[in-house]
Amino acid sequence: MKTSTTAVALAALLPHLSWAQQFAGAPVSNQSALGNVPGSQIAWFNILDPNNKNATLTNYLSLNSANTIMDPSAMKRLVIVIHGNNRDPGTYMSNMLVALSNVDSSVVQATVDNTQILAPYFPNVINTC
Repeated sequence: MKTSTTAVALAALLPHLSWAQQFAGAPVSNQSALGNVPGSQIAWFNILDPNNKNATLTNYLSLNSANTIMDPSAMKRLVIVIHGNNRDPGTYMSNMLVALSNVDSSVVQATVDNTQILAPYFPNVINTC
């Protein structure tokens, strides 16, 4: 149930992600446990919620073949990988990058230069409000 709620919440934010990507959010210091994943970087998106409050969404963001952030005009596909409870987005990002590298380009024109992979991090935090 929590996974579907998380997916719905992310879907509600999707219209804002293209806008949010243009503005770096503040790095979140207590997320230092997130490891380095070759072929990606950790990115913080600053998102203005419906109540005009800022929220920071931590993500792994895939890089292109030059190991830089993809030019939005080059993007043909967006893959959003959502991790499960007590999972880490770094493993999901790593697995998706391996899968992308194994795509038969004669069948599907998906490459690191035209496919953006986004793995948001949803920490397991229990609010006691």
